[in-house]
Amino acid sequence: MTPGNKLFSNGDLADSLNHKLGQIASAVAGWSENDLLTLPQADVYEALRARFIIDPIVLNRDGITAEPIEDGFMATRHFGETVNVKVTTVTLVVPITGDQALLGLRPDHYTHNPPTAIVRSGELRISWSGPVNPAPSAVQQGVDKQLNEIQQWLDWSTAQVTAYNEVAGQRIIREVQTRKERALANRDLQASLGFPMRKRSDADTYAVPITRKKIVPRRTAPTSQPFRPEPALDERQYEATLEVLWHQRNQLERAPTTFMRSTTCSWRHADLRISSP
Repeated sequence: MTPGNKLFSNGDLADSLNHKLGQIASAVAGWSENDLLTLPQADVYEALRARFIIDPIVLNRDGITAEPIEDGFMATRHFGETVNVKVTTVTLVVPITGDQALLGLRPDHYTHNPPTAIVRSGELRISWSGPVNPAPSAVQQGVDKQLNEIQQWLDWSTAQVTAYNEVAGQRIIREVQTRKERALANRDLQASLGFPMRKRSDADTYAVPITRKKIVPRRTAPTSQPFRPEPALDERQYEATLEVLWHQRNQLERAPTTFMRSTTCSWRHADLRISSP
């Protein structure tokens, strides 16, 4: 006994894929002509692929975890009467990736007894219920049978989705190229006519907004200290200082050895003054 909801039973996969395929042309036609001509072509393809390419469902069997085992009752028919039978229920949580809408759509290949499971975000929950104190091998066999049935249906679904993705990718490229060629031809025709392009009434709506930063002037805070002028030399003192520096430079260039000797002696005298008590 495998409690859960029937998978792949809410619609036909082929009908859904054909409907989605037919939306590509209108999606490309809805793009702004200016965007198609100015944006990198790879970016346009990527945006459309994100909308129309479908990721198949993949079971992560290595990531399966088990819920705590529960005992309960299950209603069953016995000699024409409904009776409650005590059972043990084992629930496994199977991580999945892909478009979960595929779990409700019947592929072209199918059986009349679809698998059952509880679908939650990013996971499937499959349950096995049987007599109390079941043998581990019986539980494992029952769980493996369910997983294999689900995988078989997913393989049928993935084959259709893969074929659809190939066709959708080619149609996206063809529709974009056709639309761009038509837009360029229209612009060439407009230019050859020699008439200026009429400005649309809503053209200003798409102007890039410009935000200018407002500069707020700041005044220098007044101080309570009295004003003190900066130190300064008058013109005669400034000229005298330059003359002293000029003579000192000449002395250094003409007798560098004498200058070094006098400097050394000055340092010796300074050492003696520092070391004397």
